[in-house]
Amino acid sequence: LNSPEAHLFSLFLVNSVKVFRRIVGVVHGVWRSRDSVVVMGRRRFAFGGVQSPHQTNAAHKMEEAEMGRILRMLEEVSSSEDDVAVERDVPASDSEGEEDYLEEDEHVPDSDSYESDLDELSEEPQKKKAKSDGWKGKDGTTWWKKNAPKVLGRTRASNVIKFTPGPKGPALNADSPADFFGIFITPEIIDLLVEHTNLIIAEQKGKYAQSYRTNDTDVVEMKALIGLLMLSGMYHASRLHLADIWRADGTGIEVFRLTMSLHRFRFLLCCLRFDNKATREERKKVDKLAAFRQIFEMFVENCKKNYTPSEFVTIDKMLVAFRGRCSFKQYIPSKPAKYGIKIHALCDAKTFYVCNMEIYAGTQPDGPYKADEQYNSAKAVVTRLISDISGSARNVTIDNWYTSIPLVESLLRDHKLTTVGTLRKNKREIPPEFLVTKNRPLVDSMFGFGENLTLVSYVPKSKKQNKKKNVLLVSSMHHDDKIDQATGDDKKPEIITFYNSTKGGVDVVDMMVGNYNVSRNSRRWPLTLFFDLLNISCVNSYVLYAHNPKNKLKRRKFIKNLSLVLLEETQKSRVQNIHL
Repeated sequence: LNSPEAHLFSLFLVNSVKVFRRIVGVVHGVWRSRDSVVVMGRRRFAFGGVQSPHQTNAAHKMEEAEMGRILRMLEEVSSSEDDVAVERDVPASDSEGEEDYLEEDEHVPDSDSYESDLDELSEEPQKKKAKSDGWKGKDGTTWWKKNAPKVLGRTRASNVIKFTPGPKGPALNADSPADFFGIFITPEIIDLLVEHTNLIIAEQKGKYAQSYRTNDTDVVEMKALIGLLMLSGMYHASRLHLADIWRADGTGIEVFRLTMSLHRFRFLLCCLRFDNKATREERKKVDKLAAFRQIFEMFVENCKKNYTPSEFVTIDKMLVAFRGRCSFKQYIPSKPAKYGIKIHALCDAKTFYVCNMEIYAGTQPDGPYKADEQYNSAKAVVTRLISDISGSARNVTIDNWYTSIPLVESLLRDHKLTTVGTLRKNKREIPPEFLVTKNRPLVDSMFGFGENLTLVSYVPKSKKQNKKKNVLLVSSMHHDDKIDQATGDDKKPEIITFYNSTKGGVDVVDMMVGNYNVSRNSRRWPLTLFFDLLNISCVNSYVLYAHNPKNKLKRRKFIKNLSLVLLEETQKSRVQNIHL
């Protein structure tokens, strides 16, 4: 231990340990500097950006400086070890071998970690890029792409029409206005009205001293009653007092007096019934519409079997004005009447023919009209209304009360029907980005594309400068982001212009009904609904009549001619018997 060789060997070990510590410190500094570069890169990508060339060059320069420091340290170690080898006769090859081992051992993991960090750095913008390709809905599962799908060379199967719209069935044999009206208010319906009305007349006979005033009614007189109601609508006299209409001083309408006495008209309206009163209570246990169900279903069936609607149909709500007692009376402030009985209707968006209807009766008692708790849901209502056009490749336009993403998907998948409709902003499938309008310019459109759906958010011009709103629509018919050039500076998407052109089908029917409305004030909701059926039958019969271009009558003259035909037989009978 006291020999000179032992002393030199101990000095060599101490010097080697010091050099090793310095190399480890330098390499650790390089490691930390590279980590900081990677972290800076990650932060940069976290904001959706890319490192600038200046930042990249700075990182490379810092890396080269650190590598230079390591090389200089290794040269110093090599020279010092050579000196020690010369002075102490220690072979230099051993130290150089150790140095080579340390360099390899230190640089290999450093290189691996650096490549792995670069991989992480390159994967980060890929993830961000994937997110920037679309948006995720508030439900966390629905994905909407930014880019429209590629346009196929052939028309989608959901848009291929294989039918001819127009009259069908008994309507093909109709010729006159009375013939067209008779395919909706059929002889079977007239017979039921006569049968159930005579039952009430039999109960009322004991209250009248003059028996001729309570005679049973018949088919001829029932037609005359309907004809007078329609004629009052044509003259806009449906809300006038009956005494003014029957007045004989020249201010009344003479045809009413020539057809029927005022007393008889009032008596028939009072006794008019649509079901058997004796069995009504039993039927009401399972159906709130028991007093009118049979007549209504017969009328709707006649509407279905006499016309093939066009490729565009509309589903919307009707409100039959009524303020009497009714357990399912509705309040809809957007409708002119505000209070009344709600009817879900499907009609042709081109001709305004009413194809199908369903009365909203609220929550029904347990039975056939309460299949489940979702019976009155928007999806269930639409599914029942489109049952007769399922698989026909038509388009259904609906408003935001009906529209939902599951409904649109169901109509396309299960019924081969496309849909265009407005969406309420509380739907979970809508991405939050589509609801924000703060930083969006006016007339800006934002599109999202699902597998078979297109979502659009449009910011229209607003009269209030500080207040923006956006309109949300979904379509399974459109699959692009086209803007309708005909809208000029408004730059409306084609989805919106198509919706505007087809949404008003039911509203136009309401307008046509209002022009020649036969409804009279009543406290009985079945009678009010019967008046509405007469209104709709006038609209539908005129649509069938006008389908033939040879028929030139205007709607007012059509109703007048129809009414006079219904009155004709009663007027002839009354010439022989003044008490009729």
